[in-house]
Formats: sequence, structure tokens, C-alpha cells
Amino acid sequence: MREPQTLLEPLELDALYVTRPENVRYLSGFPHPEDAQVLVTGEGAFLLTDPRYPEAERESRIPARILRREEREAFLRELRGRVGFEAEHLPYAALERLRELAPAEWVPTKGVVERLRLRKTPEEVERIRKAQALAEEALRHVLPLLKPGVEEREIALELEFFLKRQGAEGVAFPPIVASGERGALPHARASEKRLKEGELVTLDLGARVEGYHSDMTRTLALGMVEGELRRAFQAVEEALEAALSAL
Repeated sequence: MREPQTLLEPLELDALYVTRPENVRYLSGFPHPEDAQVLVTGEGAFLLTDPRYPEAERESRIPARILRREEREAFLRELRGRVGFEAEHLPYAALERLRELAPAEWVPTKGVVERLRLRKTPEEVERIRKAQALAEEALRHVLPLLKPGVEEREIALELEFFLKRQGAEGVAFPPIVASGERGALPHARASEKRLKEGELVTLDLGARVEGYHSDMTRTLALGMVEGELRRAFQAVEEALEAALSAL
């Protein structure tokens, strides 16, 4: 990964205030990015978090500053010059508070860290591969549980428990288990609905490994599927094969 301070020069910034959790995790490696920010200056990058995380200095790969509220505000008051902020993430009320605290020029930016994240290092690719391998293992684990009478939410819970038992940080998103007519819902939540013989069941799942996610979807038949459902399944399968052959 390039040095974070190289982000400043193209935008003529003196500092960049990073608040989007995915970007905070990327720049720092800190596993609780929702409760932290990264400040990039010409001298380097610093993680800012609060006393709930005394282990931050150990868990962050960049220098960490554990600050109480008044200490954090005092720290931000020292900012000068042009300071970029993530316009698509920072709430307006938070921006107004920053403007009250720091006599800096707050400059909206978009996609600065995201562009840096586009090119993956071999280490990042390996984490993604591990996340996908865990998801595939979880799918194989729950296949024997797909039986008539089992609730969708039971399958979803087992997917989540299994991934954590196998070493994942957690799920990439709440697993989708949608059977029968509910399979037509793009983002159905697993419900109390019980699986039935002759239905299609859609499983959408992913694992999270060191901040990197996998995402896979599979549609399975519970017993014999006939008629319109079978024709629809075959049509989608043929479309997928055609798309793959065109790559």
C-alpha cells in the first residue's frame, strides 16, 4: 500500500480526515473502525479513537491516539490549512462541529481512499480467497440441514455460527435464506417460514476475514422441482454459462 500522505498532494490538501469505516480499517488495520477515524497529514497517518479501546496502539498498524472527548476536540483545534473530509460519509452536523472546532478550510472529497483500495496487494487477495473458502465450507456444512420443516432462520443462524467457529470475524452481511415464493425477494431476511418439498431455496452468504468480505449466492432444489420452476432454473443456468463463456 502506498504511504497515506501521498493522497494529499494531488488534491493540494494539508490533511485528510477519514471517517468511512471501510477506509479507516484499510488505512489502519484497526478492527473497530466504526468507532475511529484516521487523520492523514504530511507527516503520516494517525488513528483516532476513544478510551473504550485501550488495545488500539497494538491493533493499529499506524500510530494510534486514544483520546477522551475533550482531548480529541483539542487535538482537532490544531488543524490548519486545507483539510479534506469524506463528503459522502461525514454527516452534516458532524461537519458543522468540525468547522466550529478547527479554523481550517474543510474541503469535500469523494473516492480518495477508495481509489487506493482498487488495486489489491497479494496479501489482500489472500484474505479474500480465505473469506470465500470459508463461505463455501459453510454452504457445504448446511446442505444436510435443508429438509422440509426446517425454518429459514435456523439455516441462517447455523451459517453464522459455523463461520465464526471456523475463524471468520463474522458474516459479511446477514445471510439470506429464502424459500419458495420468497426466493423472488432480492434481499429477503431469513424468516420463520419452514422449507417445503419441491421448493427452490436461495442462499446468499459471505464471510469476513480481517476486514475483507466474500459474497456468494446459490439456488438449490429441495427434492424434485417440476414445471415452471424447473424451466426457470434451467434458463438461468444457461444464461450463466453463456455469460461465463463470453468472458
